Amino acid sequence: MKRFAFFALILGIAGIGVLAGASQQRQQGNPAEEQVSVRYARASLELARIELQKHLEQEKKVPRGIPAIVIERSRMNVKVAEAQLEQALLPATSGTIHVQVRYAEERVKIAELEYEQAKKARLLNPNAVLELEVERLGLVAETARLRLAMWRDPVYLPSLLDQMQWQLDRLSEEIIDLNKRFEKDRWMPR
Repeated sequence: MKRFAFFALILGIAGIGVLAGASQQRQQGNPAEEQVSVRYARASLELARIELQKHLEQEKKVPRGIPAIVIERSRMNVKVAEAQLEQALLPATSGTIHVQVRYAEERVKIAELEYEQAKKARLLNPNAVLELEVERLGLVAETARLRLAMWRDPVYLPSLLDQMQWQLDRLSEEIIDLNKRFEKDRWMPR
């Protein structure tokens, strides 16, 4: 589950970068690239819809076979992909702010759902989830709410872009570190 969330985050960040590049090319007046960005957004939306449909069909076959959070993430991916397509179709030069707001809204929903599920699991069985993990998920939800508030307030946009660059740099370093650990573990004798 953590791997899924990690890869979903990486895909979301990669999508943001692609959209930012497409937005810059639109601003430079390159209509051929705009068509590629629209096609990319349509393909991303179709992929997100198919993944959601696959999860829903699996859920019908085996009730509760797919965790609710996975289905909710699939729904979030569809909503964000819809916003990306809307942005790609617009001739505006507002960049990816609309998409970022949409993504932030969906992240709040997911973070709050994960937090509530952890609290419920801990109530049912105190050993199911560590208290520290519940606290961490509460802070993740609070951070998501605050990030949404910042995206909605134009005063914070420059600092948000700086934060995004810092987070991208940090994630790149973490990916490199994870790859090193994976390779090290892979070749270590057991």
